[in-house]
Amino acid sequence: MGRRMRKENSEFKTAFVSEAGSFLKNRDFYGCVELEDWACYVIADGLDTDTEVNSAQITVQTILESFLEKPTMSKRRLTEYIKIAHEWLQYESRRVRLKAGFVIVVTDYTRMVWASAGHSRLYHFRGNRLALKSKDHSVAAQLAAEGQIAEDRVDQHDERGNLNEYAGKPGMIKPYVSDKIKLADGDVLVLCTPGLWEGVQDAEMIDAVEGANDPQTLADTLEEVMLSKQRARIENYSAAAIYVNKIFHEEPKNRKKWIKRIAIMLVMLLIFGGAGIFYAVKSAAKKAELAVDMLQYEQTADQYVKEQEYAKAVSDYSLARNNSIKIKDPIHKKLLTAKMAAAQTLVDGEAHLKEGDITKATASYTKALELSESYSMFNREVIQERLEQM
Repeated sequence: MGRRMRKENSEFKTAFVSEAGSFLKNRDFYGCVELEDWACYVIADGLDTDTEVNSAQITVQTILESFLEKPTMSKRRLTEYIKIAHEWLQYESRRVRLKAGFVIVVTDYTRMVWASAGHSRLYHFRGNRLALKSKDHSVAAQLAAEGQIAEDRVDQHDERGNLNEYAGKPGMIKPYVSDKIKLADGDVLVLCTPGLWEGVQDAEMIDAVEGANDPQTLADTLEEVMLSKQRARIENYSAAAIYVNKIFHEEPKNRKKWIKRIAIMLVMLLIFGGAGIFYAVKSAAKKAELAVDMLQYEQTADQYVKEQEYAKAVSDYSLARNNSIKIKDPIHKKLLTAKMAAAQTLVDGEAHLKEGDITKATASYTKALELSESYSMFNREVIQERLEQM
């Protein structure tokens, strides 16, 4: 049987808008490549005033050229591709220093990895809810991370454009590169430059996603919302919308083999326990499916914890725990209950912090430190830092 082509067996639709705004020249740039097994989408905003060289275009094209030469989702290689673009801008900085912020999404049509430096952003929507919003490399974002300003003040803060990471900066670049994130049918991704997101609030973006059935409609709607604010000066603005209508559904590695192994073990246990063979085979096959799904939910939840997406982690730990109950696995039930409790205390802590209840937030984060002690996926240094900032 031949290998299934990932692109042919998935459906990703894209569209974008990019305009100069109040300026004569558009210094934003967007580009993408879609291959049989991989796709790469890059959007960048030029941060300099050079009239001859478009730093955003250099950044996007250099990253895409590196990707075309060796497609990958490897953190190390993507960081290397970003470094090459960064060094190109440094090399070309003859008249003025060339600078660009960017965000990248790479996918194998099943999962994605994203990377950024600057304050171009990625928004990831699932079920008409904002599942992920990338963090800016700005002083405003740093103040929010330290708890000195509220998260929802970043978009309008005076220091939102004061960046500490971007391509072309003096010295080395330290971009953020995510871990692999599982995509789902119906996901929507939006990559945009600050000229767009500064004029579109999160709630407005969610409304736009709810009302649009295709990427071009979404991109156009975001543009309309931004322009409707009638700002005196409109920066260059760009937005690319990616509709993940259908991911490539791959058979998890060794899934069939593990289902068979678990089924055989459970059959033996049931037979030795005196159950009938027919019942044993049927029951064991079902339990094997549930056991494999349980482990996959747990792995996904562990990954969410590493990405500090605690609400999503709680959801997947809950699904895994439900399966552990169904297959009567007390060991995993206890483990998953403990992990879920640790993640839930962090969700509670974030909620209390947003409400301004420092006492309850401190109690939740302190409890989270205690509950997460045995589990390496929790970044206890980050939790401790949050406590010290209160």
